[in-house]
Amino acid sequence: MVPCADRKKPRVVRHCSTNALNSARTSSLAASCPLRFSVHDATSRLSRLLLVLSEQGKDDTISFSQERLADMLGLRRSSVTLAARTLQSRRFISYRRGRIEIVNRKGLKTAACECYEVVSRTFDQFLEDKQVMR
Repeated sequence: MVPCADRKKPRVVRHCSTNALNSARTSSLAASCPLRFSVHDATSRLSRLLLVLSEQGKDDTISFSQERLADMLGLRRSSVTLAARTLQSRRFISYRRGRIEIVNRKGLKTAACECYEVVSRTFDQFLEDKQVMR
């Protein structure tokens, strides 16, 4: 059940449903990856997180400090700094003082682990099926 204060208003229900789907997608993304506990390097993990954050915010600009990103990824801040520099040197992102802009989404997807693409396709299919049912 979607936690929502006012389920009688269609716009509020739609908003709550979208938020619930985004939360489920993020959880599925983290849980579905068979390599999540060992193999993924900081660059792959940061790429995946940036893609998820940009899709949830529907914007290619993300405002988070390195410290916050490190907390979200379970990494040290210095690892996030190096990963961001790597992505910037590949021209996938533009990064400056807590503001990250995705400038090459396709490239960033190649830097993310394959589990991102699998879960992304699954949720896209789910949303398409949901629209057909309406």
